[in-house]
Amino acid sequence: MERPKGRPRFRALDLVLVLALVLIAGLAAAFHSRVGRWPAVALGCLGAAGLFLGLNLIQRRLTRPGGRFFLRLLSVSLALGAIYEASLRLAFIAWPAWQDRSLIALEKALFGGAPTVWLQAFVRPGLTEWMMFAYVFYFALYPIVTAVLFFRRGEAVFEGFLFTLAFNNIVCNFLYPVYPVNNPVAGLGALHTVPLEGYAATAVAEFMRASMTPGGGMPSGHAAATTIMLLAAFKHERRLFYPLLALGLSLIASTVYGRFHYLSDTLMGVGLAFVCWRAAPLVKRRLDRALAR
Repeated sequence: MERPKGRPRFRALDLVLVLALVLIAGLAAAFHSRVGRWPAVALGCLGAAGLFLGLNLIQRRLTRPGGRFFLRLLSVSLALGAIYEASLRLAFIAWPAWQDRSLIALEKALFGGAPTVWLQAFVRPGLTEWMMFAYVFYFALYPIVTAVLFFRRGEAVFEGFLFTLAFNNIVCNFLYPVYPVNNPVAGLGALHTVPLEGYAATAVAEFMRASMTPGGGMPSGHAAATTIMLLAAFKHERRLFYPLLALGLSLIASTVYGRFHYLSDTLMGVGLAFVCWRAAPLVKRRLDRALAR
């Protein structure tokens, strides 16, 4: 039977995002003694799910491409932001404390020391400014890639990319409580004797650092999502990929240079992105078929 025109359809991405928000709300309630302000976390997730669904009801009825793009990107971004922030509140549902010490010991065994510490030999104001610019550019890379894919490759490619990116981010977020890691600044402390001095971009990145909720170290969501975006650009829009390649690789490197992540976090984030890149389309096809029935 043909679906009546204009009736909103529940898409695979909608299902995954709503389920993730509901699951986090359930985990916050189930482990409430280990989650600070758990009612706010749970209600915030449920509210985010409701807002997401409401925005998409409107988006499905829009006819202008610009409006459809903006509302879809906005709703998905808000949902992913809520999932990320809420997942950080679940850091200690399985462990009593951060596991930075064990990760530092592992990196010492693998690399002979802490990479963020021996990288200090290369720290220069100009390099720091470039790395911090690349790190901050993450928040521009996301809308740039999504806009190019939507307006040049169509809504189906755009939707597939958003699903893969969201799938990748959700997997990262749900791994945070499995092995809660904070960051090298907190874990290595005084061993960082060379300050990261730069200019405008460095100031913005340091403001972001000061504003961040603790946690979210393993794996690096920054590195994982950037890898997904580069893969999508390479597959669908090579003219976008080549200009962004150096910046994207610098962005991944900046997570370690800027002491936002341990090298292990970043390597795991990149590796996980390749796994999600292959797995997400398979998951999406199965969900699409199930929802169509």
